[in-house]
Amino acid sequence: MQLTGQLSYLLYAASIAAAVPIVKRAGTSYNGGTTANDVENGVCAPITLIFARGSTEPGTMGSSVGPALAKALISSQGADGVAIQGVDYTATIASNIDQGREGGPGKHIQKRGA
Repeated sequence: MQLTGQLSYLLYAASIAAAVPIVKRAGTSYNGGTTANDVENGVCAPITLIFARGSTEPGTMGSSVGPALAKALISSQGADGVAIQGVDYTATIASNIDQGREGGPGKHIQKRGA
């Protein structure tokens, strides 16, 4: 059941990335903060990291795992080789208890599609 939820979320994230008009612009502008919007800003790179922060973490990348992972990827592949995108979603304890019904991927798709 957990895997199905994660798979559907990954498919959702891929659909958001595919729906954004891409102007070929290589290279991340991510500088290690709590928010990253390369895909939304039209960055097209050989590697794209789409990261969903943990519950209660700030921004779209969080403050611990997301920035560290992004920095390591940029360090190993070079800034021109990666695009970093954080997922904008409700990441609260309450939304976990509610299993995302008040702000999970379904709400995000509805909001974007409206």
